[in-house]
Order: sequence, then C-alpha cells, then structure tokens
Amino acid sequence: MKKIHFVLCSLCLFLCLPAQAQYWWGASVGLGANQPYTDQPNFDLHVQDENNQLVPLFLSSDGTYMWSDSAFVFSAENGEIHTSYPLTTVRAGSTLRDAYLAAQTKYFPASGLLPDTLFFTMPQYNTWIELMYNQNQEDILRYAHAIIDNGFPAGVLMIDDNWQRYYGNFDFKAERFPDPKAMVNELHDLGFRVMLWVCPFVSPDSPEYRDLTAKGYLLQNPDGGTAILNWWNGYSACYDLTNPDAATYLVAQLRHMQTEFGIDGFKFDAGDNNCYASAPIRAFNPSATTVDHTTSWAKIGLSFPFNEYRAGWKMGGQPLVQRLGDVGGSAIAYPLYDYGGHARLCLCLPRYDWWRAVGSLLGHCVRRVRPSPHRTVCASTCAHAYDAVLCRSVAYSLRGEPPYCTRYGTLARRVCTVYYGLCPPCRPNGRTYRTLYGVSVPASGPC
Repeated sequence: MKKIHFVLCSLCLFLCLPAQAQYWWGASVGLGANQPYTDQPNFDLHVQDENNQLVPLFLSSDGTYMWSDSAFVFSAENGEIHTSYPLTTVRAGSTLRDAYLAAQTKYFPASGLLPDTLFFTMPQYNTWIELMYNQNQEDILRYAHAIIDNGFPAGVLMIDDNWQRYYGNFDFKAERFPDPKAMVNELHDLGFRVMLWVCPFVSPDSPEYRDLTAKGYLLQNPDGGTAILNWWNGYSACYDLTNPDAATYLVAQLRHMQTEFGIDGFKFDAGDNNCYASAPIRAFNPSATTVDHTTSWAKIGLSFPFNEYRAGWKMGGQPLVQRLGDVGGSAIAYPLYDYGGHARLCLCLPRYDWWRAVGSLLGHCVRRVRPSPHRTVCASTCAHAYDAVLCRSVAYSLRGEPPYCTRYGTLARRVCTVYYGLCPPCRPNGRTYRTLYGVSVPASGPC
C-alpha cells in the first residue's frame, strides 16, 4: 500500500519568519494560528483554553521539549518562551519529531486502545447547527433521512444539547420526543450510530440536584454548600468527578441510557478550565486544580468507545476523540488543525456538522461574495473533510508507522473535488487542496 506523505502546514511558516535558533509549538491547540510562537501575550493554562485542548508541553524544531505536570502561565517574545516557573527541559534529538517521540514515551505513551473505528472511516453528523436548542424527534429523523436521500453515507449522528428535560437529568423531553427508543431504532436501521450530548452540570432546584447534594457528588463552595458555576448556558451545580463514587454514579446513569434507549455513546461537552474558575470551589480531592477537573471529566469517556470531547487537559495516548472548537470558516483552521495533529496527538477530528457545512459552503459560492472569503470557506471546509485522516495519520507518521486509514481520506478528497468543481473561484491558484497541503492519499486501501 502506498504511504501517505504529509508536509505540515505550519512548517511552511519558516519561510516568512526571521531566522532564529529554534521554533516552538505547544501548550494550546486554540493558539495554533500563532505557532510557531514569535510574540504571545501572557496565557494562563489554569483559566484559558481558547475553546480547545491544552497540554503542558512545548516542542522545539531543534529536538528540545519542555514539560510540566501542572498548569502554568506562559508568554513568548521574539520566539523565546517564558513560563511562570521552570519546566522540565530535555534535548531529545535534533528534530521536532525527536522531541515529540521522547515526550510521548515518557509522559503520554499510547494506551494501545482506540475509540470505535467508525470515527475514522465515516463522517460524523451533528444536529446542533441544524436545530440548535430545538432538538426534537421529528426533525432529527428528517435530517437523518435527508443525509441518506442525498447520497451521503451514514456514520455517527450526534443529538446535541436540549434533548433532555434539564441539565443533570437523563430523560428525553416527552413533548419533543414521543418515542425516543423508536427514533434510535430508526436511526440504527438507516446505518447510523447514535450519540447524545451530555455535560457535567446539574440544574439547581431539581430532584437530581437535591439527590446529588445529599450524596456529596457535587462540587462545594468553601463554606460547604453546593457551588454554583457560571458557564455558557447559565448557572449550574457541577459533578465533583474527583470523587470516585460520583464518577461511578455518572457512568451508571449513562449506561442506563444505553440499555434503555440503545444509545451508542456520548458527546461530552463543557469541562473547560474557566468554568471551574468561575466561583470558589471545594472538591473531594482538596488539591484539585481547574485543569484536574477537566481531566476528571475526560476520564468518564474512557468507559465509552463512542465518545467525543472538545475541552481537554493532557490525556494524550488515550482512546478519546477530541474535536476542535468552532473556527467559523476562518483561515485560523489551517495551523490550528496542523497543531492538533502533531503536538497534541490525541484523536483529533473536525468540526462536527459536516453535512451542514456543504450547504453553507455552496451558499457562499453561489452568492458570489468576495473571492478571498470564497477561498477561505472552501479550503476550510476541505480542511474539515481531511482532518480525520490528516491528523490521525500525522500521528502515525511521527511514530514511523503506516497511516491509520485511507477510506475516509478518499471520501474527503472526492467531496473537495466536487466543491472546487462547483465553485471555480474557490480554487487556490488552480491547485487542489491535496496538492496545496502536500497530502497524497491513495485512491483506495484497507483500513
């Protein structure tokens, strides 16, 4: 089988950066557009995450890495990294690859486990952009049938926020989902695996809130009462997942959803470090920091082969699917994706609403907006399509192993070819996305 060869996009930045002894990547996936770092204002890993994953690791082009077990504040000036305390610094070789392999071996070796391989062989669809908070059985089924009827393959389908009665509750809203089990069965018959959106938050003044408070499973404030945290959907209590009993209880609730309704897995949203910094809290583990709570949330997903995360801290080498946060069609997508592939190396997947992106993309092209946004939107969408095979295969390439899978890459290339064919102004100087990014994907191959 032909090998897949990658030229990492961010390395091309060397051509326009001033000469310096070494170049640094790391710490924040959300800062990918700023990497390799030249100048970066203070960034606090305790309370900032740029809507993406964090890792206490820097990798250098000269084979050096820096690591810390704890969060820190860092900045960059003229390409030099400054941290709030000294990090462990190791010269592991002479290349970026050498630095990564040494850090991986010592701090986050591969577990040998994978999430379900459907994540890397078929598209993932999400109902958020389609329905937002109006999640309901009728429209979800209409959406799924439209995917199949329009010739797109079935894959993973995620039902997003507001299917449940309130946060911390795991009952479907009866007025919107008259027969959720029949809905899941129909989605399975269409060929989809079904995932549900969940979060670690619990609505106050609810039966679950009172029950979990009595059990001691919620984060507390310094006075011993239940803490109320601020997040994007308002104010809620939150599971204290540093408490092993609370974690076991939550996993049991999710297992019940699988048994009762046939749910295949869960999209684990939230868990951002800034949520845990929104109010003073006291945890079962008294030494837990904001990022430790992020990690405790991530560990819940280890019980489910169908999982997906956005916020993250460490957890490299574990069988967790970690997507990128929304990028809004911006050119930030390119270096952001590239950093996600080579520095974090969890299982990085694209922004989720792949099917909706098609309509959005073609709408931009048909309206003939300015040529520059054309190119950005089209190339960004192709970056979405390629990201699953790109990032995962980069991970394997850095370890000197064959690419994980080619089937998804073949599908992505076909879709991008259609995009460029329908929208000539979107072609970047007449080159295809594959050529532009130095990616060569064979037409077919086994997974």
